[in-house]
Amino acid sequence: MVFTKRKITLVSKDQAKIGFSFTLLTIPDECKSCRFYNVCIGNIKVGRKYRVVDVKRDRYVIYGKCRLTGYEVIPVIVEELPLITILPHKLCIEGLTLNLEDVYRQVPQFCFELLRKDLVSLVKSCLNVKVKILEVLGSVKCCGSIFNIVLIQPYD
Repeated sequence: MVFTKRKITLVSKDQAKIGFSFTLLTIPDECKSCRFYNVCIGNIKVGRKYRVVDVKRDRYVIYGKCRLTGYEVIPVIVEELPLITILPHKLCIEGLTLNLEDVYRQVPQFCFELLRKDLVSLVKSCLNVKVKILEVLGSVKCCGSIFNIVLIQPYD
């Protein structure tokens, strides 16, 4: 069973559909002084992937307009999605909790190119937190070593 963290945030009316997923890549300066900041992107983490699991239709409240996009925003419940990365084969035990920063010191930098760049940048945002290995998806050989492609869930 995969534990998913659920949070309330604000998205535009067009994005407020169950199943819509997004990644928060950065926090723009305009957002930091917004009155909705704490319930909007102040409530979720940079570098994490989220999926809308519930739209507050029963109280279809339009909070106002986003300063950045100009679109009307409404509250939704999102769940944090697991991330994909590579780890040395000897550390790939489902359920194991570890610190990625310690592990990645042992992995050659060019092995990260085995994955798409967007996935690698997301994982780099989790370097200072503990993660749990949820599932081993496959394996790949690089630099004479075996690495596993794994699904991880950050703890923070």
